[in-house]
Amino acid sequence: MDSIEFVFQRGVEGSTGEILSAIGRLASRDTFTCLRAAVAYASANGCHAFSDELIQRIPQWETVRKEWLLSIDRGITHPDALRHLMGMNDSHVRIHDGEAVLANNLWPRLSFHPKTYVFLVDPHQTDLGVGIFCGSANLTYPGLVTGVEHGTSVALLPPLTQIDSERLRQIEEDLGWWAPSWNIATECDREFLERYQQRWELRPRATESEIIDRIEAVPESPLDKIQNLSWADARCFWVQVERLNPNLGPGRPGNQLDLQAGTRVYFGFTASNVAVNHHFGSIQIAYDNRDPYEATMRFGHNGMDKLNLPIPGENGPDSYKNSFLHFERIHAGYFVLTVSNGTEHQEWIERSTNQGMLEHMRGGRAFGFYS
Repeated sequence: MDSIEFVFQRGVEGSTGEILSAIGRLASRDTFTCLRAAVAYASANGCHAFSDELIQRIPQWETVRKEWLLSIDRGITHPDALRHLMGMNDSHVRIHDGEAVLANNLWPRLSFHPKTYVFLVDPHQTDLGVGIFCGSANLTYPGLVTGVEHGTSVALLPPLTQIDSERLRQIEEDLGWWAPSWNIATECDREFLERYQQRWELRPRATESEIIDRIEAVPESPLDKIQNLSWADARCFWVQVERLNPNLGPGRPGNQLDLQAGTRVYFGFTASNVAVNHHFGSIQIAYDNRDPYEATMRFGHNGMDKLNLPIPGENGPDSYKNSFLHFERIHAGYFVLTVSNGTEHQEWIERSTNQGMLEHMRGGRAFGFYS
């Protein structure tokens, strides 16, 4: 008996949790004894959500052999996620090219980017039945629950027709990628995790020479070269917020932040002049130990750089209104967000003032940088 299910998760725009529910439904289709997951990135919240779902779905979850093949590329996988996976019963974690990535400041020689979850009735006899979920979702909370993700769930389980058996034989051949990939991967034991934790806390930033080269190559920019260099190289950026437009709908707090044109260089985007509505790209913003939010940035019709912040009440605070927002670059493309409704921002203002990087927008809102 075979079945195919297409899953479309629209996240905050509509349905949530569709990916996680589909994986749970697949896992409950038969008495599977082994899970093999090849996933690019994992977060602690994503791992907790995944295991909670499977515990509820299948009574034998504790005795299922769990094999996790992950990456630590660019330090996106959180050490606490690996710690959670290692702590489960009969759970085994390996890292794709782990030693080489550690030795190269967490930059991969070859990107590892699959998102595949395979459930086996018997890991030694694929013909007894298999369930496969493959799509765009990492082992993170946004991937499994709140993000815009797509996936396909396929189950081939007894009783099998002749066509089912032929399909299963083909799938068995296709799944041959697992054994060599698993065998050459680095075992994630306590010693490896400790070394990764240390390296993760010292994740690399762009060097000053790289930033200078990028800025010197820009012929036209809304900022002069001194501003470009100092803003792009700053470790921290903060901005005063009065209110945000309700871009997420009536009655909901907004998440679209207008910034001085050129502020984008702090987030790693081009200093060049661009056309209206130009999309710069995306970065990851983490707030209050929650899963990182994939934030996008573009150039608005009002001549300002527009940054979409973590969704209020989900990946972000309940509201951004009448506050100061503080961003700290942890490494290229990854920022930690702090929201001040008290007095913390006074120190930020002082540090920016002392370093000559206190600024004001045309409307009077203050912002600044410091290292």
